[in-house]
Amino acid sequence: MIFLASIPRSGSTLLTSLLNQRPDVYASPTSNLCDTMGAAVRAWEINPITKSSGGQEEDLIRVLQGIQEARYDTDKLVIDKGRSWPSLQIMKTMMKVQGDVKIIATVRPLVECLASFAKLMEPDNIAEFCKRGELSQHLFNSYTSLQNGYKEYPNNFLFIEYD
Repeated sequence: MIFLASIPRSGSTLLTSLLNQRPDVYASPTSNLCDTMGAAVRAWEINPITKSSGGQEEDLIRVLQGIQEARYDTDKLVIDKGRSWPSLQIMKTMMKVQGDVKIIATVRPLVECLASFAKLMEPDNIAEFCKRGELSQHLFNSYTSLQNGYKEYPNNFLFIEYD
């Protein structure tokens, strides 16, 4: 499985549509796979029965592999789209689940992404929208996550510039 983790308004939906034109590829719309696997990890870690029953990390990895395989029952190359994949902890876990991790990321200057959001939302106070708006914060958080993942694992990323 390959992951698509881009900053908002940078062309990931367009790329997904283009990839889905290939008969041997399935590129998901924004997926909940990362959140589902994260919930399984959290439940595993906080459940006292995990330790008392002798649950080991390799058991958790098998559970996560099962979730991943069950989510996409296809022989096609799967590209799962989700903004959380570049998170350092998630990348470390996924390296245990599937070995190598490859992330495709569409990128575009942040100011253009922010302008695109502003054009869609037409806020009354553009300065407030840009500094403290929920969508702006989502954009900046996505950028930071992508940047941190790339700093730690630069060989695991393929950047595609929006043009």
